[in-house]
Amino acid sequence: MALAWLETASLPVVELDSPGMVRRVLDSLCVRLDGEPATASTVQRKRATFYNVLGYAVELELIASNPVDRVQWTAPEVA
Repeated sequence: MALAWLETASLPVVELDSPGMVRRVLDSLCVRLDGEPATASTVQRKRATFYNVLGYAVELELIASNPVDRVQWTAPEVA
């Protein structure tokens, strides 16, 4: 049941090859589920995970290159 939900709620990996979609995902990492801003360390951890997931997609040849490298985006600074 959880896997079925995950499949319907997730984007296909090929859609993440778009810089616009990557920017939307990166921006969403800055907000908690309750709508409040996430801490800078949380954003950095989530961005690192996202980057590694896309790197794995490159390894599996689902996308040609990691699209995060093509987006100029600055994470909040860690205090």
